[in-house]
Amino acid sequence: QNIPRVALKQDGEVWLDDGNIVVVAEDTAFRAFKSILAQRSEIFRDLFTLPNPPASAEVMDGCPLVHVSDSPDDLRPLLLVLCCGKK
Repeated sequence: QNIPRVALKQDGEVWLDDGNIVVVAEDTAFRAFKSILAQRSEIFRDLFTLPNPPASAEVMDGCPLVHVSDSPDDLRPLLLVLCCGKK
């Protein structure tokens, strides 16, 4: 398992233990389900259609990392709605 370049902290609200993708915003990691994010968000769907990274790509807890340019505080409310059913 590869170690991320930057020490990442798990988000306290969006960390699904059985999730299969880790979305990274700055130094914060959000673990979610790739299929749910792709189904509910055109942006994530497009992001996930990019070619798969090489086998040497970063992983965390066995899940591939996807880096986004958003701040954790901007991304958290979106992910709470998309994958956690919050209003």
